[in-house]
Amino acid sequence: LERAEHPGVADIHEEARAARADDPEVGRAVFDVHDAGGARVFGHRLKMYLYSQQSMTWPARRLRLGALSAALLLAAPLAAKQRTAADSARAFESLPDTAKVLRLNAQAWALRRSDPALSIAIAKRSVDLARRVRFRQGLAQVLNYTGVGYQWLGDNKQASRYFFEALDLADSAGILVEQGYALNNIASLLLADGDGAQALEYAQRALALQERTNDRRGIAYAHIRLSEVDNFLKRYDEAIAHANASYALWMELHETSTGFTALRNIALAYEGKQQYGLALAQLLAIVRSDSQIGRAHV
Repeated sequence: LERAEHPGVADIHEEARAARADDPEVGRAVFDVHDAGGARVFGHRLKMYLYSQQSMTWPARRLRLGALSAALLLAAPLAAKQRTAADSARAFESLPDTAKVLRLNAQAWALRRSDPALSIAIAKRSVDLARRVRFRQGLAQVLNYTGVGYQWLGDNKQASRYFFEALDLADSAGILVEQGYALNNIASLLLADGDGAQALEYAQRALALQERTNDRRGIAYAHIRLSEVDNFLKRYDEAIAHANASYALWMELHETSTGFTALRNIALAYEGKQQYGLALAQLLAIVRSDSQIGRAHV
């Protein structure tokens, strides 16, 4: 809707000014839209009206003016949305570069499941900015997020590349939290490849680092990963212990839906132990909780 993309709108405004004496209603309408930020759809219809109004009867002109009024109703909310987007863009551009990186990182993370391709695109923009301003903490974080995006796309090869780059950067810069997340993410890839022993080593290192920094979300993720690895290795009691620890942390963090993953891992452990009643109880707990918040995870 930017007028710069539609230079003909400026000419329409001039014509409207000229016609204002003959038809004050149209003159007021076009200037109202101009004040609202301009609208392509109204401009085109107004031009048609101005060119044809001299040959129209008054009833026909009234019908055409009604169509223009309908266009105005469409133009106003579109212009408001345009102003909101423009305000957000200006607010973003006014941020320090490091804050821009963190804002982009948050957007990429929020979209990782619903739109991983868009998540990756935003993350790569953040990667470029973080490299340019040498913001290593933000870069290590978004390298991890980019890898997660590729995991959701099913491209574990690309995910591995980003996770190991995040690990190397976090290790050299002493960023323990992101080092822990990278180790945890790599453990997930190793588990997908069927390498339970290596996955266990990486997940244990991740938990140790997150506990050193007392990053509660990182600790919760590490416990989830260890429960998955222990289930794979048929260490079911250890899997239940890690999943319970993770679930308790997610409840403290008020992230119920992520906590369902821990309950699912407990159910899988009980299934492995052939304690099917206990496994079913965990699954029913997920269903009951899930129905209360209107989402399906099973």
